[in-house]
Amino acid sequence: SFFKLRGEEAERMRQVGERRDMAEKYWKDKSKEFHADAAEIRRLKDEERKRQQDQATAKDRDELERREAVRRQDQSQGPNVSGTVDFPSGKTLGVYSVPYGEGDYASEYSGGNVPGVDDYTNDLFQKAQHTDFE
Repeated sequence: SFFKLRGEEAERMRQVGERRDMAEKYWKDKSKEFHADAAEIRRLKDEERKRQQDQATAKDRDELERREAVRRQDQSQGPNVSGTVDFPSGKTLGVYSVPYGEGDYASEYSGGNVPGVDDYTNDLFQKAQHTDFE
């Protein structure tokens, strides 16, 4: 019976070893699968991040090009002037500038006059300092 017990124990140990080997192989295969999935997810996220960065860069570049175009147009256009003033005597009185209307102050890019922003003036004088605590 002693040898029989050793044989049964040896058989049980062999089965445990087989299960361990099977589990090790299973989890090694799963690890490779999970690693491949993680690499694919990372690749997709990197592609999406790069697409978003490229999109933001293109948007900034387009905005800068629009600003430069408006700036060049504003610099080359010159002032908005009226024609000469003709008198009944036949004389003329030069060329006068036409005052800008509402919304004509700023470039097209900024949307014209913005009330409260374009007409803001700095205060020349400050209020008296509060010195009651001294």
